[in-house]
Amino acid sequence: MKLIQISGGIVAILIVGLIVAVFIARVMFNRTIHHVQENFNNRIQKNETDVVTKGDLSHLPQPVADWLNEVGVVGVKPASQ
Repeated sequence: MKLIQISGGIVAILIVGLIVAVFIARVMFNRTIHHVQENFNNRIQKNETDVVTKGDLSHLPQPVADWLNEVGVVGVKPASQ
């Protein structure tokens, strides 16, 4: 009986831990998106929108920068509203 109570407690702790981890990941993701949007809007306001360079992608995670490079973003004028 005691073993069932202990394993039930461990499961509850794991579930709470998973919920907390998902919440933290979501907050971090939203902050990153907000930062990217601010940078993008600032560039538009400063008229720094000639063309996208590899240097513009350097702050991004490597897989994202590689993908954007592969799809032909480098050398293209960014879209504007």
